[in-house]
Amino acid sequence: MRRAVSKSTISHHSGAYKGETFSAYINEEVFARQLVERFSARVPKGLPKKNLATFLEYRTKSRYGAPAMLPLIVENTAVIFMKFYSKPSNEIRLRWIQKISALVVTHCPDPAKQLIAAVPSKAYECAQNSNLDTAPQIAILSGSKDIAVALLDRGASPWNKTFVFSPPMELALGGVDLDIPRHITKCAGITDEYLSKKNRSRIVNQVIVTALTLNTALGTAAAIHLLEWHVNHLYRPFAVQCGDMFTRAVAEGVLPFIGSLLDLGWAKALMERYLQIVIGSLKVNDKASSILRVCFEKKFVSSSTKFRQRPDDASHCLLYCAIYADSPRLVKTVLAHDVSRASSQGAATLIRTAIEKNNLSDI
Repeated sequence: MRRAVSKSTISHHSGAYKGETFSAYINEEVFARQLVERFSARVPKGLPKKNLATFLEYRTKSRYGAPAMLPLIVENTAVIFMKFYSKPSNEIRLRWIQKISALVVTHCPDPAKQLIAAVPSKAYECAQNSNLDTAPQIAILSGSKDIAVALLDRGASPWNKTFVFSPPMELALGGVDLDIPRHITKCAGITDEYLSKKNRSRIVNQVIVTALTLNTALGTAAAIHLLEWHVNHLYRPFAVQCGDMFTRAVAEGVLPFIGSLLDLGWAKALMERYLQIVIGSLKVNDKASSILRVCFEKKFVSSSTKFRQRPDDASHCLLYCAIYADSPRLVKTVLAHDVSRASSQGAATLIRTAIEKNNLSDI
């Protein structure tokens, strides 16, 4: 017959959890005090994903036979955060441990494996990460703007990716405003001596592409801000980087960024790539007409611009491409920005031919 658990027994076993609920006591017994081998044979079924954060939380509070890799991240970060409180308490520390545990489990690659039987190479990689790198990443993700800003001001790197988290620049895209991205770029000019311009450029380019993929107001504003910072503090992005950014901006229909990128100008090779991207989007992108309008406004395209769908194709004018994309809206956009073309005999012939072939019946 199972022995009933008395209050005195709970108090004796619970240690740091004294005075908490019976649920907390059970969690401690199950997640903190069982030998880790009891879990390893059952992963992933024995430790469902929804319980991973709780497992990490209680292993951090009472390490007992489990790999210390992730619990150390949680504990060390909580210790750093406690320094920002005028009156730190154990209650605040435990709340942070719970919140940090959830973030680590969400972002860590294969968290169940790292919690139960961490791969030595991964544990070594994780051990190389500085606590001062991880702390601002977690502060940003938790929405603790004041702590994130303070850590960056104290020399935390805005560039470093850790085993669990992406660089602060990328994590800041999940915020609600540009405050953190702006502060990160402000600090980037002070703490970047050890990182080459090429590597900084690579990171900024990756973050810009990620921001464009989000296709949110914050993502667009951050992408434009980072592009301007790149030009002012590093150099004009390389052609291949511009091509990557333009491809993503066109695919997502991020018009303000397309305009900002075109403002930088273009060499012949880059112009040809831009043209291929624009033409390739005409049939498949529902914002193609708006993208074309931006290209006209930035004087990237005109009535004299010639296009090739493929290198061995004959070149065609923009109106021809718009017509054979079978889009009345695109044709109207071209004609609205090219009055001379609209009144020409050639345009009339192209449109008449398209109508005869059952294209553009709305024109």
